[in-house]
Amino acid sequence: MPRETHAAHQAAAAAAAVAAAPAAAAERADGDEGRGAGAVRYYPVFLDLRGRLCVVVGGGAMALEKAHELCAAGARVTVVAARPAAGIEELASAGRLSLRRRPYRDGDLAGAFLAIAALDDAGEPEDRDDLGIEAVREAVWREASRRGLPLNSVDDPVRCSFIAGSVLRRGALTIAISTSGKAPALAVRLRQELETRLGAEHERFLELAGAVRAPLAARHPDLALRRELWYQLVDSDVLDLLRRGDEPAARRRFAEILGVTPADAPLPASAPSTAAATGQPPAEQASSREVTATARTPAEELQ
Repeated sequence: MPRETHAAHQAAAAAAAVAAAPAAAAERADGDEGRGAGAVRYYPVFLDLRGRLCVVVGGGAMALEKAHELCAAGARVTVVAARPAAGIEELASAGRLSLRRRPYRDGDLAGAFLAIAALDDAGEPEDRDDLGIEAVREAVWREASRRGLPLNSVDDPVRCSFIAGSVLRRGALTIAISTSGKAPALAVRLRQELETRLGAEHERFLELAGAVRAPLAARHPDLALRRELWYQLVDSDVLDLLRRGDEPAARRRFAEILGVTPADAPLPASAPSTAAATGQPPAEQASSREVTATARTPAEELQ
């Protein structure tokens, strides 16, 4: 197709998206199948994104946060942005993501496993292609819907097929809290409360538990019995022992209750706490982005 003809088709499609965006959004919000937050009972899930293509449309602070989280999850990340933030450029230069330095075009989601439209930043007019932020969001939504892709459109619940919660991480322990978009501030406060209660002992417990799962299954093939033993261990003083730094005693508790010892999870040389390793008090060890107990990520403000 000649370049002039292709450009004309793109312009026509863009104009159609501009005209259709308000009506389409209203139809979704008001219809029986609408995606307004009040009509949705979300199904919580944790995704394994290792090696899967995830596309982020947008180039500002929100897009950077989303891209960073996706990279940390092992996804293959592509960012589409005419003027990407410095942090996105740095990730691209380091080979951690692919960067398309231009506005979004229909077809940018081809081959993706999921997509995120992070077009909330007022300083991204180039990423809107002079069409307006609503038109770009609508165009991304339409392509995602056509391709059957899960889409998170930031601060735009009627175009979301999934939302992101407020996340707390302690090693293998991951807790995500959502208010279904109704009061994100409450989700943040609940996460902050949990941050004060969950510490390095929980992370270490899961390391030890992971080391005994296979030998425990071999020793006790009966699932119901293993479940009962796990509850006995969790309800014991094992976490208190780890909190006090007495890991040898905690290992003995594993052996006494489960009948197996976590020999494959060696005791660290200095047994440093997470706080010592990060230089932060326990209340400030948060998600993969090191969100502190007094700070909120942009996503938590909006989701």
